[in-house]
Amino acid sequence: AKPKPVVKKLATYEVDLKAIKGWAVNLQSLSREQSAINEVKYLREKDIKAEYGRFSSKGRTWFRVLVQGFEQEHEAIAYKKFLKGFHNIDAWHHKMP
Repeated sequence: AKPKPVVKKLATYEVDLKAIKGWAVNLQSLSREQSAINEVKYLREKDIKAEYGRFSSKGRTWFRVLVQGFEQEHEAIAYKKFLKGFHNIDAWHHKMP
């Protein structure tokens, strides 16, 4: 019997913003999903564990590029400082619902 070919799954970068707990560090809000995907790929090449989530504001859909997983605010602040110091990325943090 021939071995089955391995089908590589494409990585998914989207996360449900409503499912995130704790604090997140936001990197960008973009108006096009493909732009968010491209930004996440770029950031992951720099070992930044970025994802994106969609949200609506004033009747428009936006795509927020972020890093999640911070239990305490001071962890998010420290990561934000790391991004600025080592990657020159301005970011903002906030508590997720």
